Amino acid sequence: MTWLRHIFFRIAVYTNIALRARKRVPSPLGERAGVRGGSHRKIGFLTFSISLLLFPAACANLPGLRPAEPSSAESRTAQCVSIFPAGRWQFTHAIEFFPPDGSKQTLMGVLQISSQQRTFHCVMLTIEGMVLFEADYDGTGAVTIQRAITPMDKPGMAEGMIQDILLIFFAPVQPYTAAGFTESGAWICRYPSIDHGTEDILLRPEGTWQINHYDARHNLLRTVNPMAGDHLKPNTPPSRIELIAHGLAGYRLRMSLVEAASLK
Repeated sequence: MTWLRHIFFRIAVYTNIALRARKRVPSPLGERAGVRGGSHRKIGFLTFSISLLLFPAACANLPGLRPAEPSSAESRTAQCVSIFPAGRWQFTHAIEFFPPDGSKQTLMGVLQISSQQRTFHCVMLTIEGMVLFEADYDGTGAVTIQRAITPMDKPGMAEGMIQDILLIFFAPVQPYTAAGFTESGAWICRYPSIDHGTEDILLRPEGTWQINHYDARHNLLRTVNPMAGDHLKPNTPPSRIELIAHGLAGYRLRMSLVEAASLK
């Protein structure tokens, strides 16, 4: 998908250059040529836009699943939710943020969670200690933002951060709707997500895991992986996690665990 989107982008660039060149060439048809040039630009833009909209929907598909024996399915699906921390915790992470422009920002994150109440309090700071973002999530979907300054005040930034935290640290709310083996032998538990999409929790034979979040059209939106080769250890957070946000405006988060404290 990535290389095809790159081709679409290059086509759009070359089309735009060609249309601009067409506009600069004098035409004996006068104003009618200008009208034709405008219509060509509109058609080119619409074609490119429709291609971007239709291409992901045409190629996206969820991994196929091969069912397992009912006796083993229950124990395997129980393992899927065991990758998430249970109880009340405070995590401190060193975070490397890679935005779409290719730059890199280093931040600190402090997160207090309650898995039972599905609530959390999060703070994002610079390495000098300045608070960039602070918010509370009450478990019902309501978010209270206490502080948000550049670059954390951009439209959609707070919502995206909240959704990323929920994906990484909280088990799915609804029961799984399907479970089984992939062609590679990995076990997948499939859950409906609150945005009408799908959340797949994948357990590999060697003991590592992965979370994939898809939208309603089965386009891959987010991927979460433990980076340090950490194997599945119930209620034990991995030492390093990478979140990848896919798409044209995609980004990456690399989170290195500094401290994990159980809150009684």
